[in-house]
Amino acid sequence: MIIDLEKCHNNIYEEYDICIIGAGLAGLYLSNNIKNKKLSIIELGNFKSTHNNTVDTNNNYDGANFGRHFGVGGTSNIWGGQLYRLSEHDYSCALNNNINLIFESYLEYFKFCNIVESKLFDKKISEYQDKKINIFGNDFYPIFTKWLPFRKRLFKYIDSYRKHLYINSSCVDFEMHDGKISAILIKSKSGNTKKIIAKKFIIACGALESTRLLLLLNKKFNLNKNELLGVGLSDHLSVVFGKVTYLKFKHRLLFLNRFKNGIMRSVRYEHQINGINKSVFSAYVHFIELNEQFSIVDILKWALKISNSISKKISLILLFNAFMDFFLLIYYRMIKKVLFLGIRSETLVSIDITQQRNIFNKISLSEKKDFFDINKINIDWSVKSDDIKNIKCVIEKFKKAYQDLPNKKFEINFYDEPKFVKNIYHAYGTTILGDTKSNSVIDQNFLVRGTNNLFCVSTSIFSNIGCANPTLTQLACIEKFLLGIENEYK
Repeated sequence: MIIDLEKCHNNIYEEYDICIIGAGLAGLYLSNNIKNKKLSIIELGNFKSTHNNTVDTNNNYDGANFGRHFGVGGTSNIWGGQLYRLSEHDYSCALNNNINLIFESYLEYFKFCNIVESKLFDKKISEYQDKKINIFGNDFYPIFTKWLPFRKRLFKYIDSYRKHLYINSSCVDFEMHDGKISAILIKSKSGNTKKIIAKKFIIACGALESTRLLLLLNKKFNLNKNELLGVGLSDHLSVVFGKVTYLKFKHRLLFLNRFKNGIMRSVRYEHQINGINKSVFSAYVHFIELNEQFSIVDILKWALKISNSISKKISLILLFNAFMDFFLLIYYRMIKKVLFLGIRSETLVSIDITQQRNIFNKISLSEKKDFFDINKINIDWSVKSDDIKNIKCVIEKFKKAYQDLPNKKFEINFYDEPKFVKNIYHAYGTTILGDTKSNSVIDQNFLVRGTNNLFCVSTSIFSNIGCANPTLTQLACIEKFLLGIENEYK
């Protein structure tokens, strides 16, 4: 059942077994897998993706702007999701760095994630290697990842009258007695409010918003005594360091995204490095296909009046090139089963790498208030010199692997300096999970320390996420959490 709080003028309160805050990927996955319970899901947005101005000051962190969406489905409804399980490199990095969240403890839960075919989890990593692309030696081994559009995830979030999805509703206050959250207050922009009473509350509204809610809770009840809440904001760093020139046209197909059974697969070359301060990190190199030329999409936007900002005069040559790119896109997608963006597209070489945890990167509450009269957040984030050194280390090793290639089918023009060092919207580290009160905000059962019925399953609980997109790792953690709930209710 969908309830729009903007239009809801009755019922002062409602009681549930479980209340989930956030209807993004994590929240909907939870709601779809919690059975036989009266359930509420609270979503600030609706069925259209929107931005909400909850950030006051932001130092360089793009993940708070372009990579952050409110609405049913959350950010995954915009970007889809790259599903990639953690590798042996990630496990050894966690072990060597003495990370509180040891990945091995979640390995068994990957197989329960029910949004992809189970075959993905029955094979070893080596069995995914393709001899045609396994060309950079043992230091850079290829792995295919899967991209799923949101609608393929089959979330049945309104399949029961016992599940209530509240849209246009923001959590603005908590009630707590003796460590137990008894209720939350939700509010719409029009001023309508409702009290949600539940036995358990689960925060699953993205790393930044989950941190914000816990900061607000801590401000009111002073739960966190170790000063770790909001500290250590981290992300994957991405940098472009070269451009590819192919010796023959057919060689362009080598690194393109491939399709199988309607699912797009990307190849990445994973590498493990010994970083600064004796830390061990995993990174991967991948090839990005870009076409920034005038395209058929520009023409369609202009014709449909979606955009009137065509910067180039439409000529017969431009029209011909645009339609040729469109024809090639369809041909290669349907016949060759690859994503080809046109003859004028460029292939860039990029690195994604785990950022070193830094206590000076943090999220804090601002004195300024948002539309709902609750504190906005300040974000202080930057790339440190050690991160740049780690990136350059990977580049040098990849250069050597490239130079050792026999019978090269392409040439790489390496840039003098890495370009566009940026984050890629995978925020984590600000409500870390651990085994003691002194080293964590969340315990190993995902319980917020200082409470006995408030849980958090957003990516903010990770102290490290390896070089993998965190989507599948988060779902594995949720599967562990779900098993705990199931055993409790037995």
